Amino acid sequence: MKIPSGEFGCASFFRNGDEVKVDAIPLDDVLAHVPKIKLIKVDVEGAEYEVLQGLNQTLTRTECVVLELSRRVNECLELLMKSGFICEKMKFTSYYKCCKTRNSGLM
Repeated sequence: MKIPSGEFGCASFFRNGDEVKVDAIPLDDVLAHVPKIKLIKVDVEGAEYEVLQGLNQTLTRTECVVLELSRRVNECLELLMKSGFICEKMKFTSYYKCCKTRNSGLM
């Protein structure tokens, strides 16, 4: 991953770059102490399904998820719908808004 100095939002992956393995912690572990979550935003450049898998328990107490889907779109939406979310594509984007109720008031 290339991260320009001080510009974390401009990070990008290059296929010809060096591979570095890093330890990861499921977000379920990180958020285990949070009783209720209103909104989770996911924008992880193609790793959406893996992130959602790590949120399995957290999704049960989350009201809405907004995510950009670029890969495995149907699998991601199916996982969210199985957790009780109603998903709709946001106009003119690759983002989806998934909420437990249509009138969540978040957007």
